[in-house]
Amino acid sequence: MAVDDIAIHPRDRDVVIGTHGRSIYVLDDITPLQELTPEVLTSDVHLFSTRPAYRFHNLPGNAAWGQRFFKAKNPPLGAYINYYLKAYTGEEVKITIADAKGKRVRELTGTQYPGFNRVVWNFQSDETARAATGGPGAPAQQPELVPAGEYTVTLTLGEKKLTTKVLVEE
Repeated sequence: MAVDDIAIHPRDRDVVIGTHGRSIYVLDDITPLQELTPEVLTSDVHLFSTRPAYRFHNLPGNAAWGQRFFKAKNPPLGAYINYYLKAYTGEEVKITIADAKGKRVRELTGTQYPGFNRVVWNFQSDETARAATGGPGAPAQQPELVPAGEYTVTLTLGEKKLTTKVLVEE
């Protein structure tokens, strides 16, 4: 495989690689690589800034455009929360999402691996909440998502607490 071009998407901070074989590879959200410094590598824990995250609803059914079907695994839907751990500590990594009023919206558990880690918040305050979005007689169930707005992300590891903001957009 020969690489034809490499670009960093300016808005999404994704690396996009095109090949002569007409393949495209995408490395999602390289914010941790862009913000990596010697200070980050020597800190016990570091929470990176987040890129804006976009809410959308999947439409039921399949598209019938073109001559062939294209299938690829999509990245997870949600806000990417990236952090760095210098070493395994055995302590739980707790990630709390709060709305603009400071009310806890969701709590997630992060991985404890040394190096870069990522948790994806799927914009749900409750994993089981569903909203009816279909027409009369055949309501389709979509996940119930939090409203657009700015949310505070707090990462807790032992006594250390780090915060950043995430903007959820329509």
